[in-house]
This record gives sequence, C-alpha cells and structure tokens, in this order.
Amino acid sequence: MYIPDINLKIDLDKESDMFVKFLHHEKFTQNRDSILHCYPDLRILLETDNTDESKTIRAFLEKKYSEYNTVIKSIISDSEEKIDKYGKIILEQLSSLMDYTWPKEHSGYLVIPTILPFSPFNENTLYFSMARKIKMSDKKEDLNHGFLPVLAHEISHFMLRDILEQDGKIKYSDYGWTTKHFLQEILAPILMNQKPLKKILDIEDYLGNPYLKHLNVEKDSVSENIVNHYNRMYASMKYDGKRSFAEIIKIIAGELESVSTTLDEKFKMWNTYGHNISSNDLLLQKYKTPIPIK
Repeated sequence: MYIPDINLKIDLDKESDMFVKFLHHEKFTQNRDSILHCYPDLRILLETDNTDESKTIRAFLEKKYSEYNTVIKSIISDSEEKIDKYGKIILEQLSSLMDYTWPKEHSGYLVIPTILPFSPFNENTLYFSMARKIKMSDKKEDLNHGFLPVLAHEISHFMLRDILEQDGKIKYSDYGWTTKHFLQEILAPILMNQKPLKKILDIEDYLGNPYLKHLNVEKDSVSENIVNHYNRMYASMKYDGKRSFAEIIKIIAGELESVSTTLDEKFKMWNTYGHNISSNDLLLQKYKTPIPIK
C-alpha cells in the first residue's frame, strides 16, 4: 500500500494568511477572541497601526519567532523526529480504521508550525499550534494537545474529505456545512480513541474540539455526550456489524443532518460565549441540554 509523505516547514507567509483568515472568519468568530486573548500585544498593534493589516501581522510574526527562537527550534526538531518515527504508523492505522487507500499520485501532507492558539487546516496542509508550549513552557504538556494527536486529528479530516468526494455511494453535496463540520470533528476523536491509535498517540479520554465536551444528544431515552454516542455507533457497526467506513459515515451524517439546525444553534452559542459557557451555570445548562435524535 502506498503511504504518502508528511513534511514540515516554516512558512510565515501562509501563517500570516491564516491569522488574517481567522481574525475575520464568519463561522469561527470565537477564534478571533482566542487570538487576541493569547496575544494582547497584537490587539494593540491592530488597533493603533493604520498600515496594511497583513503587513502588521507579518511583522508581528517575525518578532515573535525571534523572541521565541530557542523554544520554537526545539518544538520543530521534536516534531520532525515524531514524524519520522510515527508518521507512517499513524497513516497506516487511519487507513485501516477508515478503509482508505491513497492514490499513488497523492502529493502528501504538509505541516506548518504556527503560533496561532489553535491548529487549523487548509487542503492537505495542517497548521500545528505551538502557542501552548511557547506560552506555557514551564508547565506540564497536555497529552491531548501534543503534536501527534493534532497530526492524527487533522489528517483524519483530509482523508474523510477525500472519501466523501470520491465514494460514489455518498454525495458530498447532500450535506450542509454544519453537518460536514460536525461529522469530521466527531469522527476524529472516535478514530483516535480506537486502541491501535490511542496507544500510539498516548491520549486520555480525547473528546476533540472543546465545544464537543458539553454537547449532548438523546436517543432511545439515553442521554450522553455526542462523541460517546457516535463512538458506540461506530464500534457497533465497524466491529459487530462489519460495515464499511463509507456506510458508517453515511448513517452518522444522516443523523447529524436531521439535527443540523439545532447543531448550528449550539455552534453559534459557542462562538458567542466560548469557554465562558463552562463557568456560567445558566449558559452551561442550556448548552448541555440534549439534542433529541429520532
């Protein structure tokens, strides 16, 4: 089986573009708050500098890369070592779990380190956030936010996209943005928590993106976390029902599409209040209210 390469390189131009994108992203408005909370000096620059925003951000990045030069070099060296040691193994495991094979003309995956406080992606490029390490270098690393979990999480998105676009049994256009977004974000932790990958990634009870932690569904009078719900469904169909991954995601996507309006409301609530939901009893209760699935 052909397994594509995973390469890593610094690209300040592309990183600058991602900063601009998520400072103004219509769907992910909470990410602007995350960026400016992480870098209050950038907020001041953007409020006081009347020059081109992209140039301001590029200059900001150059300054930060110089300021954190030593720790960034260490992070990159460690990440390259992990790609060399575990990259192919992770791809093999994802291939098995997702019933996916790469065409020989596949160009591979690119990792671009970023100081963004989150790890976005674009096409077959993932941006690995170094912010947690450079801002909290004296604290113990959160296992679930290490390099390998981010690598597996984002590449699973790329593979899912290819499956949805290539499999004749699934029409990518049948599903709205909300369904496709939640499908990829729910499937990532499900796949990563399967025994082969969980051990390699050294993760503990990984639930994926933070807005999934308190998101619940109710089906057949059973209320539970949305990731746990679909994890049980995946395991039952994959290991007991012997269904293909394409069949599984078609069923899960169908359920998500049926409640996409409510999911969209929850996502808008998250983008309005973010992590403040957890510290406000009224908001948390509203957010945690299970979404009924028929």
